[in-house]
Amino acid sequence: VWWLPKRQKSCPKAATMATEYLRVLVNTVAIRDEPGSTDRLGDFTKNDAVKLIKPCTSDGVPEWVEVDMVGAIREPAEEGRERPSKGFVRTRNRVATLLEPWTDSTEASKARDDQAAKRNDGTSWFKSATRTAASAASHAKPLLAGGREEYERRQRLHAAASDLIRECRMGPVALRQKLLDTFDEKDWAAAHLADDKVLRALHFVAERDARAPAVESHGSVPTPPSPEQKVPV
Repeated sequence: VWWLPKRQKSCPKAATMATEYLRVLVNTVAIRDEPGSTDRLGDFTKNDAVKLIKPCTSDGVPEWVEVDMVGAIREPAEEGRERPSKGFVRTRNRVATLLEPWTDSTEASKARDDQAAKRNDGTSWFKSATRTAASAASHAKPLLAGGREEYERRQRLHAAASDLIRECRMGPVALRQKLLDTFDEKDWAAAHLADDKVLRALHFVAERDARAPAVESHGSVPTPPSPEQKVPV
């Protein structure tokens, strides 16, 4: 009598933990309004904690996931409008993994709260993860006192240099002398043009402008940035 082998019981599979947070592995991951879109809503940067709208398994993270934008680097809200609360990020491309599961949810939640506290004031918009603290601070400050006057002086000096080059082609040294003879703020112009790099740059721009059609008047100066305006990154 042939006995059929007893059916072996299969061992239960280990339960796969649900993943609620991802950690960014690269310098910058863009947040899109929908998968594959080119419209950018903001950024996450390296080591940021990203919360998923719909948790997934650690071994089954989709290529595109919907995420909560709390703690993201994004534009300040416009008056009367709310910022998007959700977006999509790509977790991998053809050559690299961009985000990985953050297994410790408590640690990830604390990291997300910290980054949200730093960024929700709206002063950081698409800043690179490699930006130094000093550079970031310079972008967050308004124009220094006297900045408007300096801006207007330089615009008038550029206009005068373009007019001189348009009338008669000359080298940087001759241009400096002509400007010192004709510009109304001679002391300021002498100090400004004492730097050879500044002089060569001014001469280059003046020659370029001289090749363009002459404007009727240089009486108006382009409006400088307002004190409240931040420099975009």
